[in-house]
Amino acid sequence: MANITWIDVETTGLNAHEHRLLEVACLVTDENLNILDQRGYQAVVHHSEEEFGLAVLAANEYVSDMHMKTGLWERLPHGKPLGKIDSELSAYVAQFSKPRTSPVGGNSVRLDMNFMDAYLPLTAGHLDYHMRDVSTIAGLASDWFGAPWFEKASDHTAMTDIQESIRELKHYRELIFKKAAS
Repeated sequence: MANITWIDVETTGLNAHEHRLLEVACLVTDENLNILDQRGYQAVVHHSEEEFGLAVLAANEYVSDMHMKTGLWERLPHGKPLGKIDSELSAYVAQFSKPRTSPVGGNSVRLDMNFMDAYLPLTAGHLDYHMRDVSTIAGLASDWFGAPWFEKASDHTAMTDIQESIRELKHYRELIFKKAAS
């Protein structure tokens, strides 16, 4: 089995063609969900004063309030250019997998991959098309087995969201998959 590359992004909305990428984080686990590098990779995307204004305007009230609470808006002027983030993140991911061999893990992975495809093409190009979407597993566990939804302590920062997704998948592995295998 291949390592799983866990990616999460914070954005101004849900549409990669209309909204802006603000933050990205990545952790890599082995197939047993053991984190291979606790530090992982995370970066805030630099936005000029003008871009910052447009980003705030592009966000709906919920997203704007969320990023205000986490302090993400304040970090944007001190972030890194997208090209640098893409280079660094693709190099980081390459330490753990050969091109196109590592599935992408997370919650609502397709949304994150839409932003990766649009803004971080080097990194997106390194990842495999297979996904380990925890949202799908959680929905099926609830639908088929009546499993209660996993309580997350998410603070809506990219790295915390990844850590919570890994914890959530471990939870469903213990609750559903290990029982089904016995």
